[in-house]
Amino acid sequence: MAENAAALDVSLHLRISRFLDADLRRQAAAEHIPTSALVRRLLTQAVHRNDSRSITPAEVEEIARRVAREELQRS
Repeated sequence: MAENAAALDVSLHLRISRFLDADLRRQAAAEHIPTSALVRRLLTQAVHRNDSRSITPAEVEEIARRVAREELQRS
């Protein structure tokens, strides 16, 4: 998924567990992409998924918090 930097104009701040952080970083490293790009992709897929299991509000909050922390660290 190619991301247009101009389209990424909303910052989201959240907190997640160290375990989720480590998992996200490992997965992003394995895919050779920034962690924030991975989280955006996961959130997009989860929101648009049409199966019987949807992402929980707690999962969304954890992912969003991770994105925010990653963006703050880059500032």
